[in-house]
Amino acid sequence: MNYLLCNGCSFLTTRTPGDVRTHTGMHLANRFGLEKVRLSAGGRGNDRVVATTKLYFYNNPERAKDTFVLIGWSASSRFDYVSRKSLEDDLLWRTWKLGGENLKWYLKHKFIDVNMNLKIRHLTNILALQDFFKLNNIKYCMYDSLSNNYNIDVRDGLKIKDIETLRSMVDREHFFNFEKMSHHEFCLRNKLFISKDDEHPTAEGHVRWGNLVIEHIRKNNLI
Repeated sequence: MNYLLCNGCSFLTTRTPGDVRTHTGMHLANRFGLEKVRLSAGGRGNDRVVATTKLYFYNNPERAKDTFVLIGWSASSRFDYVSRKSLEDDLLWRTWKLGGENLKWYLKHKFIDVNMNLKIRHLTNILALQDFFKLNNIKYCMYDSLSNNYNIDVRDGLKIKDIETLRSMVDREHFFNFEKMSHHEFCLRNKLFISKDDEHPTAEGHVRWGNLVIEHIRKNNLI
């Protein structure tokens, strides 16, 4: 391995407020002696994570052999889209969040099951990259940077089988803390966030979480 590619939201970037000059991806790269490649972007969601990760390897197929990928999933309530001012411009990723007026619009439409929609979106994003990595023999590890809900719904005494099936297909060896605790929750519980107004990890929050991820990677021989 020569490279560590990390993709996700602001939890895999440095942060000027709080003077946080590291992140979990940097910590892993330093521990494993790998050159860092960062695709992460603050405020963005998981549709962008899937698209930009695949595009990186489509455009750099030789990197599949010597790159370890770290994915820190963002919140499924973030909906990504692309925009550009002209046909000559590069694609610009933007995001709208399912909250406030957007959530009110969703809730007005009784036929939209908001919770189920978010769960299916997130699980299919996970499986899209999982299948891509396995197909191309790319080594990787995933975790949730922000919290997502995987619980199986029960309606009329019956489990929703589609959600159960999708959850069962997630490779737990390659997904640290699946269904347990996100990086965000870990920092809140251990008071490792910048401030009451900024719940991003402190440098220690990145290092302590990173050490847990490293332990998981080594335990499962992922790298």
